[in-house]
Amino acid sequence: MQVAIEGCLDIAKIIISSKELPEPNDNKGVFTVLAEAGILSEESLKFLVPMAGTRNVLVHGYDKVEESVIYGVIKRHLDDFGVFLKEIKKNYLNKIQPSDRGEN
Repeated sequence: MQVAIEGCLDIAKIIISSKELPEPNDNKGVFTVLAEAGILSEESLKFLVPMAGTRNVLVHGYDKVEESVIYGVIKRHLDDFGVFLKEIKKNYLNKIQPSDRGEN
């Protein structure tokens, strides 16, 4: 789960940089910036912002991570990662020009 969350964060940070969007204060803000730019939906934001916090817990071990909680998140929200990717494709990738992608 940590790798999936970090992948979403990396994608979001690349988009923020390439579109010169406002610099977020933290990982939760990364997704908020994309939502404010119309790239992510408010519905996705409801999933992604808490996942940024979950990433911090997994990485830094702030709390003891209970396997049952992580299993529940995966079981209920695995498809949300796919929704994130679909929104990125629809609202960002499909709108950039071939010249912006390095294509001729």
